[in-house]
Amino acid sequence: MTYPLTRTKHSKDFLLEQIRNGGGLSTGQQVKLSLLLGYPAILAQLSSVMMQYIDTSMVGHLGSAAGASIGLVSTCIWLMCGIG
Repeated sequence: MTYPLTRTKHSKDFLLEQIRNGGGLSTGQQVKLSLLLGYPAILAQLSSVMMQYIDTSMVGHLGSAAGASIGLVSTCIWLMCGIG
């Protein structure tokens, strides 16, 4: 069963439709839309940082060379994912 989308004054669909129709947004609506559109990227970045901490803690007891390699690899992976 499919439920119809509710278009309340603060829903993402309503705000995007208002922009498409040439209407302006208040400051509160702009902030709300920015957070609604940005939270997936914020969660992805937080999970990436958490994985770097987990990797570092898992190889921390192996010595400084292993810890340095994790630092180098995690930075390169972050750069490659950011580019492409």
